[in-house]
Amino acid sequence: MQAMPGAVAVSGGAVSADGSATGPEFVAASGGKDHVRFWKRNGRSLECVRGLFGSKGRVQSVICGAVVRGNLVTGTASGHLYRWDGRTVGASIPTSDGSHKLRSVYHIDARGSALVVGMRDGTVRVFDASLQPHAKIDLAESQDKSMDGAVHAVALR
Repeated sequence: MQAMPGAVAVSGGAVSADGSATGPEFVAASGGKDHVRFWKRNGRSLECVRGLFGSKGRVQSVICGAVVRGNLVTGTASGHLYRWDGRTVGASIPTSDGSHKLRSVYHIDARGSALVVGMRDGTVRVFDASLQPHAKIDLAESQDKSMDGAVHAVALR
């Protein structure tokens, strides 16, 4: 498998990224229920080491991820963004501005100096590359009330 620089693929809760997002010793990252694993090559095989949530993170399901300024950023079930420094959570950023209860982060897309996040509560949140919040769009207000309301996919152009 040849990874593209800065690429992140999400499938069924798994996050994969090339070494530009996971540090020079790792070639990929994966996540899911209560874990993140960082993968490194050992000859023709891959070996994994567990990600460390440490004092800045909480062990929980990791749902999605993207590369931001060379760091892996993951979305969590609690609604936080975790910025990973190597294999350790370097920062935990709440996605709520206080007006909503925190809800799961379902999807992240990053391009250049922006990050957009799709949330379970029907909002789309926009952050800069430093993970500072800039905008909130509440799609739940404009959707047909019979719909689920969660934002499962977002994309920046």
